[in-house]
Amino acid sequence: MGRYLGGRGISVRHTTGKEIWLIAVNCLLFPFAVWLAAEHVFGIHGPWLTYLVLIAAMPAPQNLFIVAQRYRVDVEMSATLVVKSSMAALLLLPLWIHWTQSG
Repeated sequence: MGRYLGGRGISVRHTTGKEIWLIAVNCLLFPFAVWLAAEHVFGIHGPWLTYLVLIAAMPAPQNLFIVAQRYRVDVEMSATLVVKSSMAALLLLPLWIHWTQSG
């Protein structure tokens, strides 16, 4: 992926609505759904709740890029999602930790 981005680069300015939606689902909606189900449906509290929410809030995996490149399907979009969701996760993971431990 580094070699791909080194040759192509990545543009933060030209983030599409589709990218924003996918990143929001991955970094916000999915962890919130996991928190909701874990705490209110299954009654999980304490550190296990934090662990589950953090796993759900992790950025898009690099495997996404590898599979997209192998099958030549949306390679640029997958590289963009891996990088941009990683940047979003850097900002949001501490907030998820704080929120799950204070609740």
